[in-house]
Amino acid sequence: MALSLDASCFRPEFSSADTNTHLLEQSSFDGLREFYLLRNGNALEQLSIKNVNWCLKGSSLKRFPISQGMLIKTVRSHSTLRWLLSDLSAKNVALLQQESPQITFISD
Repeated sequence: MALSLDASCFRPEFSSADTNTHLLEQSSFDGLREFYLLRNGNALEQLSIKNVNWCLKGSSLKRFPISQGMLIKTVRSHSTLRWLLSDLSAKNVALLQQESPQITFISD
C-alpha cells in the first residue's frame, strides 16, 4: 500500500490547547509510547510525508513542523515500509538505513 500525505496538517488530541502548544513547541511528546504520527495498521510499503506539520486551531491556525524524533518513530513502527519521502536529516537517514536497509529514503 502507498500513502501520500505531503503538506498535510495533523491535529493531535490532548486535554487542553495550552498542553498542545507546549508539547508541540518543545517536541517533548516524541517519547510518549502511545503517540504516533501514523499507527501501524496496514501493510504500508510506500510513504510520502514531506513538509507535514502538527496544526492547532485557535484564533489562527498554528503550524509546528513534525520533529525528527517523530519521523524516526514513524519509520520504525512500519516494518513493511520500503520507500520513504520525508524531511529526515541526512544523519537520521544514515541511522535508519543501518537499521532498515530495505527502505529507500528520499529527501528531495
